[in-house]
Amino acid sequence: MQEAFRPTLEAKRLRQDVRKAIHEWAEGDNVANADIDTGLEIAKASIEQFGFSKKELEECGLNAENAASRVILAASSREPSWSLQRAEFNVAEHAIRATYAALIRACLSEPGYLEARFREIESELALLRVAFARLSRIPAQVNPNNSDIMRAIRIYLNARIIDWNALPDWLGGRSLSSLARPLVLRSPFEPGSPDKNEIDALEGAQMMVVVGEPGSGKTWLSKRYALVAARKAIAALDEGKPLSEVEIPIWTTWAAWKDTPGPTRESLVRASFDRVMAVGSLTDEDQGFDNLIQRVLSQAGKALVLVDSLDEGPIGNDRDALATSLTTLPGQKWRVVITSRPGAWSATNLNRSDRAAPIRMTEIQPLAWPDDVEVFVGDWFGRDRDNATKLLHQIRARDDLQRVSVSPMLLTFLCLLGPTSAAFPPKRFDLFEEVARRILSAPWRRVETSTDVQSCLAQLTQWAWSIAASAQPTATTNCHHYRTTYMER
Repeated sequence: MQEAFRPTLEAKRLRQDVRKAIHEWAEGDNVANADIDTGLEIAKASIEQFGFSKKELEECGLNAENAASRVILAASSREPSWSLQRAEFNVAEHAIRATYAALIRACLSEPGYLEARFREIESELALLRVAFARLSRIPAQVNPNNSDIMRAIRIYLNARIIDWNALPDWLGGRSLSSLARPLVLRSPFEPGSPDKNEIDALEGAQMMVVVGEPGSGKTWLSKRYALVAARKAIAALDEGKPLSEVEIPIWTTWAAWKDTPGPTRESLVRASFDRVMAVGSLTDEDQGFDNLIQRVLSQAGKALVLVDSLDEGPIGNDRDALATSLTTLPGQKWRVVITSRPGAWSATNLNRSDRAAPIRMTEIQPLAWPDDVEVFVGDWFGRDRDNATKLLHQIRARDDLQRVSVSPMLLTFLCLLGPTSAAFPPKRFDLFEEVARRILSAPWRRVETSTDVQSCLAQLTQWAWSIAASAQPTATTNCHHYRTTYMER
């Protein structure tokens, strides 16, 4: 009888632990009991709708923070009121994080769990070796419903979820899911049309262009689109959908694609494996597996292709030729998302009003102050509430920092410097220089020789002013004036 009721007892104990943790946290923040109860109900509904099975938790590495962040992102993207930072939604976020932390602790404490999981992994690896041996002998035209092909696509999707969710080391090992705030997009050519959250903005679009100023979150958004598509694809395969009916995400950059020859589909797929400009190989050891996956992907029946940073690609006719080739993909059931700075997009032939291809134009809006900024800072510092509070106090005290903080990139810089800065520099270029120094001298770089930070800063300054002058020819004189002033400082 005791064994029969164990799952029920464990679930009850888990709910009690989460509720206790939330009440302890809420008391310190003077949250009303009504908001606590509402927040717990929101958390419960969010986990039921967007949560993960035990197997899915294992596939994401039993990482409580990543799992919770994925649920919060999915739930908040569907609920506009979440962005208003009301107390009950703040409670819900804490409850979701506490739930997954408790769930994973429970998994790891199960007698024999780790040993059983290790044996499962060994068995899976053995099956994969056999499958790969068979796959290496398949014909050029692959059968998408072949069980080995399906297994290979699952490997691709799970590996890319890890790749797309990873952030640079200098961000302290944080993940995209743990920091992401739902972005708002606006149609620049439809005055008066309502703004849309990032999920609704993409809904139904066959070809979409997302423009935004530097640091507005274009790359993060494109990778979030890829992550959402990858998780949907895995769910669809789990439900038994044939691979030909599942939309597979492919993420790359214009910088990688411009140097990858071949037909449009094949070159985009190969560019997505570029080790320098994209996320790289699936394996560091076996190029054959990469080649096989690329062949399968290029024949995918449905795909979501995300090509990031048009402004970093070719210019002139070369850019127009690549952009035009993308317009052929929606007719092949390959949807397309392009991200770009406004100036680079304006210079393409697809920006003409008489273009043949229907393109949904969207523009990223800044983060909301103070709501999005406060949540981002809280997520960045996690349990280190003292530093989060100090940083937010500095931002609230200065209008210029509030204006800076609504840019995801600049807010990231403020978080990087916050714990080490008694007060931020009064001028923005001083702030950027301090960030550059931090990155160049960071301990994670693990270089054997010391870095001449001052020489690196001088070189970065030369590059920056060169880019600014070439991007805005009419402002060359101004650029030269400011460059001279800056270099003499």
